[in-house]
Amino acid sequence: MARALTVVTPVRDDRLEMLQGVLHTVSDEVDAGRAPFPRATTHFARWVLLPRATPAATAPVLLVLEANHDGSQGGWLTELGLSAGSRLDAIYGCCAGWPAEAAAQRAWLAAHTLPAAAFYQGYPDHTVQAVANDRRLHQLAGQYLDQLGPAARKRSATELRRGLREWLQRAQEREPGLALAPSEHGPPTAGSAGRIGRIVGALLLALPLALLALPALLVAAPLFLLRLRRLERSEPPDVYHQPVRFDPQLTHEEDWQTQNQLTHLVTIKPGRLRMFVITNVLRVVGLIARLRDNVGDLGGIPSIHFARWVILPDRRVLFLSNFDGSWESYLGDFIDRAAKGLTGIWSNTEGFPRTDFLLWKGAEDEEAFKNWTRKHQLHTQVWYSSCPDASIPNVHGDAAVRRGLGGELGEVESQRWLEEV
Repeated sequence: MARALTVVTPVRDDRLEMLQGVLHTVSDEVDAGRAPFPRATTHFARWVLLPRATPAATAPVLLVLEANHDGSQGGWLTELGLSAGSRLDAIYGCCAGWPAEAAAQRAWLAAHTLPAAAFYQGYPDHTVQAVANDRRLHQLAGQYLDQLGPAARKRSATELRRGLREWLQRAQEREPGLALAPSEHGPPTAGSAGRIGRIVGALLLALPLALLALPALLVAAPLFLLRLRRLERSEPPDVYHQPVRFDPQLTHEEDWQTQNQLTHLVTIKPGRLRMFVITNVLRVVGLIARLRDNVGDLGGIPSIHFARWVILPDRRVLFLSNFDGSWESYLGDFIDRAAKGLTGIWSNTEGFPRTDFLLWKGAEDEEAFKNWTRKHQLHTQVWYSSCPDASIPNVHGDAAVRRGLGGELGEVESQRWLEEV
């Protein structure tokens, strides 16, 4: 299972301009194929600068390192130090408190990590190496079928599959790193079933406590809803029904390949109630994501590779997402398929479209929601994807092709498998 790493560090005011230049150089290096991230274990990664929480000089600009990676956090940070080399000093030397000793730098980064309030991954049982391997395997299988003549295509599906396996075994001699053995990746797996079992077990253990608390909840729930409704009615109307100004770099960095990314930052509304609500709604979202982590979609949206929400100490909520398709289609999917979930989270943040009882309206106002999203979206200085041409369906389809290479299949099963190829 991949892990979510979020490192948030304060930038020195006197080195902000220098840091912006370094990140621009690193972004060019990533575009040229010289990413500073550990290639064998990094699904996605980015560096992004967050503006000051307040205009006051005491509020620093923040540098965020986000990574979705395989293995342990400590292991990945060690690999980052090796792969980034002097680039790591060039970047974090612009941050307050960066130690000079290499041995202390990993501990410093670990000390600045923040947990995800909710984390989702579209293919939790696929490592970076498995995704790349299965992508290559699928490409080679397609080449084999494309080069067959009409006569060869008249063979039975079982014979075609046998010939394909033999051809791939010969290809493996030319590419020794290519793995043909059937993969366990794909829903459902024993690992994901075990995770679900542990979650269900925890819920069953919590059930007696919930029953004891039920009378108090029956009294508190109406009071909570009334208080929430008064807040909703007292808040000023949103101002996002007109086009908003936003950083033009956002559109320049979008929609030029299969995958896209989004960095979004917004302030939580004042008061303890809003903080309580958004924290607990995100806990529910995180639980649902864990229960559904072998399904490959979030709230019915099948285009999200990884997504996370992080609540910053300064009452801002940071959303980081890696997804397929265009910005417009991504936001459209959210509105069509997960509007209530979106509204339940972001109705607790400033400027969100008018909401009723936490879940209703809000994101259903498409124009206002998209304008609000643009207003609070940030330019991402550095973004890396290990396999930028692979969509979510590609990842699962590639894994299915690899699984189909193993064992014995009948004619009908072989025909269905060849349709995947």
